[in-house]
Amino acid sequence: MNWRYGFILKNAIVAAFALGISAVAVPVAAVLAPPLRVDQGSSWTAAAQKDFYSRDQGSRLMPLRWMAALKQTNGALFMADSLGRYGYLPNPASHPSGLPVGFTVSSGNGDESLGMTCSACHTRQIDVAGTAYRIDGGPGIVDFQSFLVDLDTAVNTVLTNQQALSDFANAVLGPSAPPAEQAKLRAALKDWFLPFDTLVKAALPKQPW
Repeated sequence: MNWRYGFILKNAIVAAFALGISAVAVPVAAVLAPPLRVDQGSSWTAAAQKDFYSRDQGSRLMPLRWMAALKQTNGALFMADSLGRYGYLPNPASHPSGLPVGFTVSSGNGDESLGMTCSACHTRQIDVAGTAYRIDGGPGIVDFQSFLVDLDTAVNTVLTNQQALSDFANAVLGPSAPPAEQAKLRAALKDWFLPFDTLVKAALPKQPW
């Protein structure tokens, strides 16, 4: 396991907060023709592929409802295009729908948290003459660093911009949430942000991969 996965599994686990999340819809990418699976032997079945894409490996990046409410700097939802802008691949079988390959949702103590698995960065897709070929286990072409930096920016915007905070709180708690609950949400988000922001600024290389 290289340091990138250790970063997610060891350090981002501090992000799990019990918010009583039930079901959250995330944006669904445009429906394209399903890729062809490259033959990797009789043991690599469709069921094995599905398990590879979605098995919970213990990562706890952020409460799902938070991720679904965050926005990019251009105002679009952070999860727009199923994170395809970073090179992550669509997973039509994801639950909830709209998550990329290797992004999972785990439940525990009444909350749902978004996490990542090895398949997020180890699934390759190659397009040849209009046909997509999926190579499971291959090195993905993903911009993991920009994903982390942009997530850091999105959360910082909520913490430093009152309108962004109001929009975030309305999406997570509902428009009628009392001020005390909104303040509690902001405090929880700030607690998540401090270690994440510290690691992003201190651990990532100055020149992106």
